[in-house]
Amino acid sequence: MKSRSRLQSALSRVSIALGICCFTVFPAQSQTVSSKSNQPLLLAQAIPNYCRKSESTFLTMETKSYWVSICGGDNPNSYVGVSKKDRRQSIRVPLKDFDPRGNYFYAVNKDVEYILAKTPKGNFLTVTRGTRELLREPVLKGW
Repeated sequence: MKSRSRLQSALSRVSIALGICCFTVFPAQSQTVSSKSNQPLLLAQAIPNYCRKSESTFLTMETKSYWVSICGGDNPNSYVGVSKKDRRQSIRVPLKDFDPRGNYFYAVNKDVEYILAKTPKGNFLTVTRGTRELLREPVLKGW
C-alpha cells in the first residue's frame, strides 16, 4: 500500500505540473524513398525494443532523449530506459506498480522514480528524486 500512495503522490505532482506547463511535441522523424514507379514512399522508423528475447514486450516508446521498453512475462515487470545520446547509458528497473489497462507504469531505483503516464494533456515520461523533478518529456512515438 505504501508504494501505491507514493505513486498517487507522484502522479499528483505530475498532474499539477502538467496543468501549469506547456510542452512542444516534435514530429516523428521519417524517411522518404522512391518506389519502383518513382513515387515517394514514407517509411516510419521503428522504435528499438530493449526487452530480452525471453521476455514479452508490453510497450516500446520514445521521448526526445530516451527509448523506453516495458518488459515482462505474463505481466509487465521491468522498465528499461536507454539514452539516445549514448546507448551504453541504460537502466533496467523492476516495476513497483502498473495499470492493467496500460495507463501508467511506475518503477523505483533507490530514491529515483520513473513514471510513464497517460494524462489528459498527453503521454509523458517523468523522472523524479524525492520531490525534485529531474526530467519530464512527452512521448513522441509509441504507446
